Amino acid sequence: FGCNVLAYDVYPNTETEALGARYVSKEELFAQSDIISFHCPLVPETHHMVDEASIAEMKDVVILINTSRGGIIDSQALLEALKSGKISGVGLDVYEEEDSLFFRDLSNTVIQDDTITRLMTLPNVVITGHQ
Repeated sequence: FGCNVLAYDVYPNTETEALGARYVSKEELFAQSDIISFHCPLVPETHHMVDEASIAEMKDVVILINTSRGGIIDSQALLEALKSGKISGVGLDVYEEEDSLFFRDLSNTVIQDDTITRLMTLPNVVITGHQ
């Protein structure tokens, strides 16, 4: 699609580079990307990789997509960045506290998690149930 694809990984993959991606530091990826999609395991090094500090490094009106693990994103920091307009949109297939929310019918339940409840009300947030 004519995109400039940047990648960050502690273990760069030559096949990724062969497809045209360029490996950069995490800081450079955050600073230069219009859209950031996360595809990584949740390990101590990636827990809350997206937090208030890293969001501040990102371009204004960045779009985030997380299909990997909920704990990669600090949900409260994400909510604040969405409300301020720093992040223009987000797609979440995972959520930090998803164990009590996903994979069950909560249609007749008052959800006690105020963060996800607020995220679900925003027009620029799409949440799917860990598909």
